[in-house]
Amino acid sequence: MPLAKRSDLSNEPLSRRVFSLSEGLIGEIVTIVTKAAVAVIKSGTERIAKASIDELRHVPISQRRNSALRESLL
Repeated sequence: MPLAKRSDLSNEPLSRRVFSLSEGLIGEIVTIVTKAAVAVIKSGTERIAKASIDELRHVPISQRRNSALRESLL
């Protein structure tokens, strides 16, 4: 289902931000965009923008995988 307003996902800086957060993994891209879509629908803005992505505070998978190991080393 499309959002009410056009999102900025084709904007190069935003698409690079999503790509960076997803580390190029398709499943992660889908997760990020889906979470952003749900958030903007709940907020009523109905438009994904850079702020929408930043507000997700998405942790890249490489950091999630190694977080327990990283904590034990600190």
